[in-house]
Amino acid sequence: AMKQFSEFVPKILPNLFSAFTNDEVDAHGRELVLETLYLCLRTVSWADGIDNELVDNCLSETFNSWMALFLQII
Repeated sequence: AMKQFSEFVPKILPNLFSAFTNDEVDAHGRELVLETLYLCLRTVSWADGIDNELVDNCLSETFNSWMALFLQII
């Protein structure tokens, strides 16, 4: 089931990033975005080291943007 859901992750992550960086989203909304991000990452975490192509396909588009954002926050 996780592998089937992983096809949606690359479509979801850019939208989550847009929502998180949107000025109109309040703290509660950002909390929900981060929770959804966490759940999406869990759907592909099983593949790390096993199916690196799947991980790359899911994360390559926005992973660096998310990490840069987290570094700014920290």
